[in-house]
Amino acid sequence: MKIKKILKLIIALILVLNCGCKKDLCEDQVCFNGGACVDGDCICVNGYTGTNCQNEPPCANITCFNNGICTNGTCDCPSGYSGTYCEIIDPCLNINCQNGGDCINGVCDCPTGYTGIYCQIEQTPVRFRVKEIELNTFPDTNGAYCWDNDGSCYPDVMWIITQTSNDNNVFVSPYWVDLESPGNY
Repeated sequence: MKIKKILKLIIALILVLNCGCKKDLCEDQVCFNGGACVDGDCICVNGYTGTNCQNEPPCANITCFNNGICTNGTCDCPSGYSGTYCEIIDPCLNINCQNGGDCINGVCDCPTGYTGIYCQIEQTPVRFRVKEIELNTFPDTNGAYCWDNDGSCYPDVMWIITQTSNDNNVFVSPYWVDLESPGNY
């Protein structure tokens, strides 16, 4: 019976020594921030890095507003937004100034000749005054003796104001017949 006990003791000792030879590789490994140890190495989660998952991701404490996206610690803002965290709204966002108008602080600055919230209305002058028309020289008659066939040989003059956007006549002056010399009319 003694031999049987000794034999059992030897087998138990062999089993204990064999199991004790293999060390747990994660026994002394500490993984932070929710990381888990696998075969002695930390597997990091949620963007943490480092041997022990000790390094915070660059966007961990950054909140980007207005659909901005944090990339490498900096907010990339969508069109119409600016600021460190995309918190500044461009006052000209969604304002479409027409006819060459420029948006300044949320208001369209219209070019001359246009008005309206978006510079969409073309202004037509109510009145204007022509102070003087100066005729400096008569154009060449291309070798002809007279300008017209009424026998006077002096040019007839009139002037027309057209709208440049569509070439429509806005105003047609009276017709001056037989101007005898250059001058003011």
